Amino acid sequence: MPRIDFRLLRQCHLLLEVITAGSLSRAARNLGLTQPALAEQINLLEQDLGVELLNRTPRGATPTETAKALLPRIQAFAQTAADFTDQASQICAENPQVIRVGCVFEAMLRVMPALRAEVSWKLPAMELHTENLDSSDAEEELLAKHIDLAIGRFDLFGDERIRMKTLLTESPVIAVPADHPLSESKESTLPAFRSEKWVAIDPAVSRNYVKKIEVFLKRNGIRPNVVATAPSIVTQLGIVGCGEGVAIVPESFRSMLPPSVRVVKLRESHPFITLSVAWDSSAECTLRDRALELLMNLQA
Repeated sequence: MPRIDFRLLRQCHLLLEVITAGSLSRAARNLGLTQPALAEQINLLEQDLGVELLNRTPRGATPTETAKALLPRIQAFAQTAADFTDQASQICAENPQVIRVGCVFEAMLRVMPALRAEVSWKLPAMELHTENLDSSDAEEELLAKHIDLAIGRFDLFGDERIRMKTLLTESPVIAVPADHPLSESKESTLPAFRSEKWVAIDPAVSRNYVKKIEVFLKRNGIRPNVVATAPSIVTQLGIVGCGEGVAIVPESFRSMLPPSVRVVKLRESHPFITLSVAWDSSAECTLRDRALELLMNLQA
C-alpha cells in the first residue's frame, strides 16, 4: 500500500482555501485559524516542495504559475474527499449502529435496563431503541424489518423464519382488589375464586398467552365469568384495582402493583408463563446477533 502523506494533503487543502479566498487573512477566518498559523503551514509546504506557491502582496495572495499548474490536481483531490465524506455519511445513515427492540411493557421494566447497561459497557458503539409492542404484532414487525428483536409472551410463529428463545419462565398469581376478602391471604386455591368476575387479556394481543391461562383455569375446574378484557397486563391490573374483578397475572408483577391491588399465591400454581425473545433468522445482522448473545448471557 502506498504511503500517504496526510500533512501534505492538509497543506494542499489550506493552499486551496487561500487561493479561493484571495488572501491569507480571509482564508484564516474561514478556516478558524490564526493568520500566522496558516502562513506557517503554507511556508512549510513551499519548503517541502522547493517552490513558491503564492505571490504575497499587501492586497492579498495570488497563485504562482507553479501553483496554477498544481491547482487542477488539488481541486480534484478536494472534490474526491468531499464525495467520499458524502458517501461515507450516506452509508452510515443506511447502516446505523442501532438495534430496534420491540417489547411488551414488562420487558421494558425487567429486561431492557440490564441489557442497555450491558450494551453500554461491552458494545459502546451500539444504540438500543426500544418501543412498545403487542406480542401478537411481533411476527409482522420482524418480517417487515421495523424491529430487530421482539421480546414478549409468545410461543409459536406461523413463519419458520422467526426464531425464538425463552428468557424466563414464571408462575401465575391471582390479582384482587385491595378490599377483597382474600387480599391479605398469602396463599389460596383457585376454587375460592370460582364465583368471581374475571378480567382477562384480550386474545388479539397475545393469543398463546391467553390460551395458556385458559388451560390452567380449566384444568383446575374454573370456567371464568369474564366481564372485561384488557390490552395489557398493566391495564388488567388497573381494572382489577377499580373493583371490576380478579385476574391471573405473572408473579413478577407483584413488584409493579398499584396500591389498589394485591396478589395472592395459588397452591395449584406452577411455572408456565414465559417471556421470550424472537428475531427474523433470514435477516443477517451481526449487530443484532451480538445484542442477542448479551441478552441470553444475562438470563443464564
